[in-house]
Amino acid sequence: MQGRFGVFFVLALSLLASESYSDEYHFVDSTFCPLVCDPSEDGREGYVIDILRDALNEHGHTLTFSILPYRRAISMVRNGTADALPAIYHSDAPDLLVGSSVISPGSNQLFMRSDVYRDMGPLVDWSEISLAVVDGYTFNNRALDEHLEKYRAEGSNQVTFVTGKESYERLVELLFRGRVDAIVDDSAFIYHALNKYLNTVVDAPEVSIVNAAFVSSGENVVAYGFVNMDRSLELMSIIDPFVLELYQTGRINDYTSPYGIVIEDGVVMPSD
Repeated sequence: MQGRFGVFFVLALSLLASESYSDEYHFVDSTFCPLVCDPSEDGREGYVIDILRDALNEHGHTLTFSILPYRRAISMVRNGTADALPAIYHSDAPDLLVGSSVISPGSNQLFMRSDVYRDMGPLVDWSEISLAVVDGYTFNNRALDEHLEKYRAEGSNQVTFVTGKESYERLVELLFRGRVDAIVDDSAFIYHALNKYLNTVVDAPEVSIVNAAFVSSGENVVAYGFVNMDRSLELMSIIDPFVLELYQTGRINDYTSPYGIVIEDGVVMPSD
């Protein structure tokens, strides 16, 4: 009798351990603050990670997150060694599974200094302005992407390609210091970098940065793999309603405002 009880106890512990492991979900991605940040550099994980942690916590689950090169992160979700990417344009990996919610709207914008601002209109003549962008990115705008390819090949100083850490803060500084006429990137990243820059730089120029033109739009979604379908569907059933409720009630800004931005009617803006 005692031996049977011992066997039963070991089996019960094994089942509990198995259930505990299944409740831990592994997310992977590169960093693009304020959506996904490096805590060692920014002091927090980003509002998308904050949202996902709370969504899973409501159901007794835990989230582990690893910062990896973007393409490697996508590959790990494809082959089932990771459960999901927290924020991705679906066009970057159309073979992955996505749910019904958009975790953060995307909007690429052209920014200029207020003292040299002019309305660029819907059709920007990119050859008329000196520009800075993060190297390696494209913007789903054919004219701009072809312009960047041309000047990357020619090595002209008409376009400055920024690389390395704190790329967005460096974009903002280049614009503030008048080294370029304009910068282009997702408004969420620029507003966050602008807020960080103004709070850390003592001698910032007394000008503002303004939105001069819309470049392109997109949607950041959580992307799951097909290999472990049961886990992907479980995650989707938890995350989709949680995210939808945040946008319906306006509680999304409880997560974004600590990062210096607000989202209203699907538009990302600075939080003052």
